[in-house]
Amino acid sequence: TRNVLIISFYSLIVVVSLCGNLLVCKIAFTKRKMRTTTNILIASLACSDIVMTAFNIPFNIARLLLSDWPFGSVLCILVPLIQTSCVYVSTFTMTFISLHRWRTISKRSLFRKFSPIRLFAIIAVIWGLAIIVSLPLAIFNRIKEVTFQSQTVIRCRPQYPNFGFNYPLFLSVEVLVTQYVVPLTITCIVYVKIGLVVVQQGKLAGMSNDDRKRRQVEAKRRRIVMLALAVIVFAVCCTLVYDIDTSLTDIAVYIGNTTSPTTAPVASPTPPEVQTTRNVLIISFYSLIVVVSLCGNLLVCKIAFTKRKMRTTTNILIASLACSDIVMTAFNIPFNIARLLLSDWPFGSILCILVPLIQTSCVYVSTFTMTFISLHRWRTISKRSLFRKFSPIRLFVIIAVIWALAIIVSLPLAIFNRIQEVTFQSKTVIRCRSQYPNFGFNYRLFSSVEVLFTQYVVPLTITCIMYVKIGLVVVQQGKLAGMSNDDRKRRQIEAKRRDRLALVVIVFAVCWYVLYCLPFSGRGEFT
Repeated sequence: TRNVLIISFYSLIVVVSLCGNLLVCKIAFTKRKMRTTTNILIASLACSDIVMTAFNIPFNIARLLLSDWPFGSVLCILVPLIQTSCVYVSTFTMTFISLHRWRTISKRSLFRKFSPIRLFAIIAVIWGLAIIVSLPLAIFNRIKEVTFQSQTVIRCRPQYPNFGFNYPLFLSVEVLVTQYVVPLTITCIVYVKIGLVVVQQGKLAGMSNDDRKRRQVEAKRRRIVMLALAVIVFAVCCTLVYDIDTSLTDIAVYIGNTTSPTTAPVASPTPPEVQTTRNVLIISFYSLIVVVSLCGNLLVCKIAFTKRKMRTTTNILIASLACSDIVMTAFNIPFNIARLLLSDWPFGSILCILVPLIQTSCVYVSTFTMTFISLHRWRTISKRSLFRKFSPIRLFVIIAVIWALAIIVSLPLAIFNRIQEVTFQSKTVIRCRSQYPNFGFNYRLFSSVEVLFTQYVVPLTITCIMYVKIGLVVVQQGKLAGMSNDDRKRRQIEAKRRDRLALVVIVFAVCWYVLYCLPFSGRGEFT
C-alpha cells in the first residue's frame, strides 16, 4: 500500500509539473508577443523545473522503494549535482527577474531591453554559475556500505576528505546563505523598491484622464504581485525544506564552539554556550513569527469588523481565516518552542489532547473556509441567487458551522493522545504521543489517509474546480460588448479579488503539500 501511494503521488507530481512547465515554455517560445525578457526568464525557470522533475522524482522513488543504490557511481555524483544546480538556477533567475523589473519600472537604462543573444547569454551564465556553485556539494559523493535498521545497505553518501575544519558544516552554512538568505534578501529589498515606485506611478496615473495609462499601471501592479507571491512561495517552501531546528543548531555550534569541530566526538553532549546560542536563535525566530502573524491577522480583523464598507461576505470569511491563524499562533508556536527547548512534555495530559485538537481544527477551518469562499465567489460571479447575499446572522451561523465541523473532524486525531515514556538518543524522555487502541486494522494509516483527503485533496480539488469555472465565467462576461465605465471598474475589482484569492489557494496547496507527506513517514509525535 505504501509503495502504491508513493508511486501514485509522485506520478501526479510528474504529470502536473511536465504539463505546466511545458505549457509555459510553449507560450514563451512560440508566441511572438510573449517573448519578453521576463517571460523568457520564466521559461528558463520552467526548464529548470522540468530537469528537476526528470532527475529528482525517479531517483526519489527508487530511494524510497529500494534499500540499495542501484545506479552506479557516475549517477551518484551527477544526480545531486543536477538537482542542486536546478535549485540554484531558480534562485538566481528569480533574483535577476526582480532586478530587471526594478530597473525597468524605475526607468533606468540598464536591464531595460535585451537583444535575444544577450538574453540567452545571461541565461547561460546563470546556468553555468549554478553548476559551478553546486560542484562542491556533489563531487565528493561515493557509494558506501552503511548500517540502517540493523542491515548493511549500499547508499550514495558524501565522503569528504580532511580539510582541517568542519567541511560539512561549512557547506550547510554556504548553501543556506547562497541558496536562500542572500537571494531572498536581495529579492525582498528590490520588490519593496518596486512597490514604492508603482505606488508613486499609480498616484500620477490617477491624476490624468488617460484610461490606457491607468490600465497599464494596474496590469504592471498585478504582474508584480504575482511575481512577489512566487517569491513568497519559494521562501516558505524552502523554509520547510531547510530543517530549521537542525540549521539553528549547526549555526549555534559554529558560533558557540571555541574548539575545532573536527576534533569533537560525534556523541558528545552539546556545550552550554552552544545550547544557549541555539535557544536564543530559536526564541528570536519564533518571536518574529508571532509578531508578524499577530500584527497582520489582527489588522485584517480590525479592517473587516470596524469599517462598514469592508463588511462583505468574503471579507468576513477572510477575517474568520485570520482568527484561525491567530488561534494557531497562540496554540502552536509556544508549544513548538517548548518542544524544541525541553526534553520532556511538561504541560500535562489535558493539554496533550487539547493542543493538537486546536492546531488541527485551525487547519480544517482554513481549508473549509477557503472552499466556501470559492463556492461563494462562483455563485456571485455566475449571478446565481444562492450564496449571493447573506444576512449577518446567517453568515455568522455558517462560520460557526465551519468551526464546529472542523473541531468534530479533528477529534479522532487528538482524543487518543497520551503522555508516554519513550527512548530518544539513549535517554528516557516523557513525550505526548498517539496511542491508538486495537481496532482490528491499521488505524494510524487510516487516519493519515483521512486527513490527507479531508484536509487537502478534497478541499483543494473543489476550490480549483470553482476557480476554473470562475475564470470561464469572467472570460465570457469580458467578451460581452457595450460595457459601461462602472461595469468595467466593477469587473476589474472582481478580477483583482479573484486573482488574489486564487493565489492564496496556490500558496496553500504548495506549502501544505510538504507537511501532508509527514503522516506517511511513520512519525507518531504530533508537530
